Amino acid sequence: MSDFDSLADLLTGRRQVTSEQVAAVDRSLVLLRSIREEVWSNSWTLTPAPTGAWRSTAADRYAERLGELRELLITARDGIDSAEEALVRCMGRLQAQLDEQGAHAPR
Repeated sequence: MSDFDSLADLLTGRRQVTSEQVAAVDRSLVLLRSIREEVWSNSWTLTPAPTGAWRSTAADRYAERLGELRELLITARDGIDSAEEALVRCMGRLQAQLDEQGAHAPR
């Protein structure tokens, strides 16, 4: 069974949730947030604003490409933000399922 299948089973309630699985999702969330920070913090150094110190067709094209790259980095960051929000919701559902399992577990 692939990791994707295992996660799909967890999310659809076809498998019992374990605290280890919740911890794994939490680690993924930490990693995703780290990637987001790296993309966000490096996007401005990777795509500096044009200075206008020299003008030519090549300089204009370079400035355009930097602008396009900046837009792509912002789009990537927004995609990571969406993934983070989805993972936070997933984490909440898994934690609720784990709590419910614990409440119904024989003692």
